[in-house]
Amino acid sequence: MAVVIDLHTISNTPKEYVVSFSESWWKADPSGQVLGLASPVDLNVAIYKTNSNKFVVDGSLKGKLHLNCDRCLNEYIEDIASDFSLLFALVPDDEQLKITDADLDFDFAVDGKINLSEIAREQIFIVVPMKCLCSDACKGICHICGKNRNFEQCDCNEIKSGHPTFSILTNLK
Repeated sequence: MAVVIDLHTISNTPKEYVVSFSESWWKADPSGQVLGLASPVDLNVAIYKTNSNKFVVDGSLKGKLHLNCDRCLNEYIEDIASDFSLLFALVPDDEQLKITDADLDFDFAVDGKINLSEIAREQIFIVVPMKCLCSDACKGICHICGKNRNFEQCDCNEIKSGHPTFSILTNLK
């Protein structure tokens, strides 16, 4: 579901858009970081034109995601919420685009259009935690036997792990 906004129709008065993306909207994530949506994701944006012919997109995003825990590898649901502000400029039609350092503060709207679906997807990736944890108390999986320590106790002796050369260090006090 693409929600495309033509910036040529936007004036200095903010125009509001409310879009709800269903669970089926999510495309597969090649990194496997986000497994899918656990609830509809709601996007609210206000778009307006500035005096310098730039366009401001002020918005918020709310929903729930299916993620994999980085410690125990179990799937869990994470609430997400994000407030954001983006700045867009129109790509000049008649000249070749030369980007300067000042141009790095905003995005370019190709053909004068922006896609709210892509903005929502980008914001989802921005709010996903660097380390996804099902809980702060997650014990993870045993690196020796592979059992999930949140659900079962393993019989592996942690002291025996590691390279045998360093086993002499266990006798130090």
